Amino acid sequence: YLFDDVISILGNPHVLTGNWRNRVTKSLWRNRLYLTFSLETDVFATENDKKAAKGLSAPVHRMLNIAIHALNGLLVVKIAESLGLDPYISAIGGLLWVAHPLAVNAVANISGRSASLSATFVFVAIWAVLSHHYWLIIPALTLGVLIKEDALMGFPLISAIHALQGGFFWWIWCIPPLIGAF
Repeated sequence: YLFDDVISILGNPHVLTGNWRNRVTKSLWRNRLYLTFSLETDVFATENDKKAAKGLSAPVHRMLNIAIHALNGLLVVKIAESLGLDPYISAIGGLLWVAHPLAVNAVANISGRSASLSATFVFVAIWAVLSHHYWLIIPALTLGVLIKEDALMGFPLISAIHALQGGFFWWIWCIPPLIGAF
């Protein structure tokens, strides 16, 4: 465990005991991130580890971070294909995402899952606007923001993509964060 991992995981009794049910009812801010840690402990830790509040070993948490990172690479490929790029070029874009040092850093630290997981939902929203699955944009970006506030940038990004597509109501995607600000 490194840096923020100590506070986010080892200093969090809900995570160490796998008590995700209490985590669901607490405040919403970054709550979904801690929910993933708690669910991992609930599923993968032994009963003795839960009773002793020892949690999981770091490699188990990192495996899920790697899975989320791989999913993000696949989403980059789907976004590139939605833009009409050749499948080989799309695959290279996905590989570049997976290998980029800034993206890999989020995988190395367990608490870096917040960046990877919020990026997952922003990528889903980008894919949704490019594929004209507009109903998916608000839920994806909302989940992203509940994991990490970086996902707020998804709203103006989606607005810009929608405007470039010639969408008349491109501005509508900026309304949810404005409402949340008041």
